[in-house]
Amino acid sequence: MKQFSYRFRDKKELASCLEALRSEAPMEYKSVLASLYTADEWENVNEFRQEVEKTLPRATVVGTSSDHTILHGSIIEKENILVVQFFEHTVATLQVYDFDVLSPGASGKALANLVKHIDDLAGVELLTVPGRFNTKPFLDSLSVLPVSIPVFGGVANCEIPDFQPFVFAGDSHMTSGVVVILFRSSRLKFFVYGGLGWKPLGVPMSITKLSDDGMTIEELDYQPAFHVYDKYLHVSHSKSMEKDLFAFPLMLERNGVEIARLPVEITPDEYLRFVCGFTKGEKLRLAYGDPEEILASSKRAQHYMAFFAPEAILFFDCVSRNRFMQDSAETELRPFESIAPNAGYFSHGEITRAGRNVVTMNMVMLTVGMREKAAENVLPLTESGAGDSELTGSMSLVKRLASFITVVSKELEEANKKLERLARHDRLTSIYNRGEIESIMQDALLRNRELGSVPVSIIMLDIDNFKQVNDKYGHAVGDEVLKYTAKTLMNGMRGSDHVGRWGGEEFLIVLEDFSLDMAKQIAERLRLMIADVKVLPDGGNITASFGVAKYNPGEDFDDFYRRIDSALYMAKRSGKNCVATK
Repeated sequence: MKQFSYRFRDKKELASCLEALRSEAPMEYKSVLASLYTADEWENVNEFRQEVEKTLPRATVVGTSSDHTILHGSIIEKENILVVQFFEHTVATLQVYDFDVLSPGASGKALANLVKHIDDLAGVELLTVPGRFNTKPFLDSLSVLPVSIPVFGGVANCEIPDFQPFVFAGDSHMTSGVVVILFRSSRLKFFVYGGLGWKPLGVPMSITKLSDDGMTIEELDYQPAFHVYDKYLHVSHSKSMEKDLFAFPLMLERNGVEIARLPVEITPDEYLRFVCGFTKGEKLRLAYGDPEEILASSKRAQHYMAFFAPEAILFFDCVSRNRFMQDSAETELRPFESIAPNAGYFSHGEITRAGRNVVTMNMVMLTVGMREKAAENVLPLTESGAGDSELTGSMSLVKRLASFITVVSKELEEANKKLERLARHDRLTSIYNRGEIESIMQDALLRNRELGSVPVSIIMLDIDNFKQVNDKYGHAVGDEVLKYTAKTLMNGMRGSDHVGRWGGEEFLIVLEDFSLDMAKQIAERLRLMIADVKVLPDGGNITASFGVAKYNPGEDFDDFYRRIDSALYMAKRSGKNCVATK
């Protein structure tokens, strides 16, 4: 395959570009795809399309709105870019879905039914303009494709006042829908890499209220969603606030992949509107851009791409990423010019896979390598870090501030983890404390009450004659006895079981999916393990009494607690060092 790219402002300049293309284009090819990235009105773009089709009658012509484009590693503002790809062994076919005619969910199902019958599908490119629709149902339908088939693309973007972004295929254009390009080939290979560079900051917040279409977060932790920006950034709700928010997306994790999402609108009710959907209960964190990590992610893309040895490269780059990097933005792009012909545009969202799922991201530079030939002449690139010389102007200072935030955040996170562990665990024995084991038990009982099919049994034990141990040997020995007992209980249980210190010399074990007889057998085994070791200074051993009870579905929790305590009391009354059930 071969890729040729040109920039132009009007029909006259386009004519010169097409004349140059005639002299450069290969004589033989199987198919040709022409893509227009444009900030022009549809009437003009349609005329551009017609001129391209006159020169290339066999071409499939598609396009999207974008007022910032990429050509040969440079950023072009408010001009048109024509990207022409000639394929030797590939056919590019189109599917167009207008969401005003067919919903995203129905469109996605129609596309999924179509592509499952295409045996030679090599990749899928999406040019979208969501309008008022949530594209998540459409993208979810594509998630059924094998992960070996890449799915990539971008969301139309144009920030010119009163301009309505659109996508088009042939003479059909839409302000709400998707153009799907299906690459059919046994030879075409793709390499797709999404570099982020934003890092989460602060505590996770749950989506507690969401609009019906899933695109507007109304509440985070039961507070109006915009409050997160007011609380952490002191950003007021005003028309000029957008310039204060573009560097601080919200970040979530899906399938182990971090996804950044940037609001496109703040409603009068202080809700956050996005171009893509969420799910109620998902957890979000505020995120900040680290220029050094942004450049490092770009370098990784360069190295992977050089090893892949593409014949062409496409970029789907976040417009807010470009704005954040300022004069350093081209630093990410220029090195790709030494790898392969490249072009692309700045989008309002980047479409790619997160694990198996196809999702819309923000703040990502999505780099797509393409080749039909086997990898040849792999280009070695010298590994290097992102140094200050690569960051110009204020970005050098931003880098140091980001580094400071990263270190402080890591220290705070580690401190919070220690505090969380202290809050949940007994300091002497390192097992769960009373509050945590009681919470675990209540959760297990609630699950049993709701589901009914998973039995819950509780074991409570008390070290026999513990007061005499303290009186005779001292509290230091008593502490060692408690630690020995806790360790013995942990060693005798499965990893999924829960052991906690109930108080003093009492311990409690929560067993899910165990009958009363099975729980009694476990208690008997633990009793023998505890009594087996001579743990006292004079060579003596200790014993423990056990009470076991199984929760009856629908039983009052307080009544169940009393049965557990009664079973332990029965064991004590029966001579200690035994197991009793109730």
